[in-house]
Amino acid sequence: MNRRGLAVSLLVLLLLSPTACAANMKAETLAKRVGQVFAGYDDFWVWVTQRFHNPDGRIAGPTRGRAYFKRDKMFRLNFGQPPVIVHGTDGKEYWIYDRKKNTIEFWDVEDAPIHPLLPVFALGGKMVKALDRWFNVDALEQVPFGPDKLIVYKLVLSLKPERLKELHKKGGEKLAPDAKQTWSFWIDKKTYLPKRIQVDLETKHRYVFELDKFHNNVGLNSRLFRRPEPPGVEPKKISKGG
Repeated sequence: MNRRGLAVSLLVLLLLSPTACAANMKAETLAKRVGQVFAGYDDFWVWVTQRFHNPDGRIAGPTRGRAYFKRDKMFRLNFGQPPVIVHGTDGKEYWIYDRKKNTIEFWDVEDAPIHPLLPVFALGGKMVKALDRWFNVDALEQVPFGPDKLIVYKLVLSLKPERLKELHKKGGEKLAPDAKQTWSFWIDKKTYLPKRIQVDLETKHRYVFELDKFHNNVGLNSRLFRRPEPPGVEPKKISKGG
């Protein structure tokens, strides 16, 4: 599965999508409110629990970690305590540190295998424009969530066919140009923060992220987003298409 071109295209193209008329007013209103919340954060961090579902039914995880974000494009995701796998970007390069393998790989950010959480958080106030340009609204409803059956908004989006074909051209021949790709968001009705994000890829793989305990505008230092330099580890730069 080639997820690199898919994720990079989502990051770049969603951030640069132009203004257009909203296709669904209710979904637009919800996206706008969520976007306004994130646009109001100069930085934040949140606990993340990730699971990865394979097409054969195997589930990798759960893995617990923290996602950090700093305006405008700095991102870090730690998995494991202490961190075992760390993804990060300072806005110029994207890196992945694997402590067990003792390796660091890094890319120019436009060539990188961007983690799916990054484009979601990076959108901020541009969510409405991205929603209209890139996605069809499949469903918007109120559903029970979690053990307490708290009623939340569930917004289900799918990439428009013409956009999926564009991603196919950018992402390589392993991406299916005609298969559906769905992003689902479970959103708190009071805070407008996502509680769960689910990304169903065209290859029948699925990411599931459970989010809780947001800490916003806490003054994160930009050093947190630099590529680490542990002793004895030689960083390896991956070229475009590598």
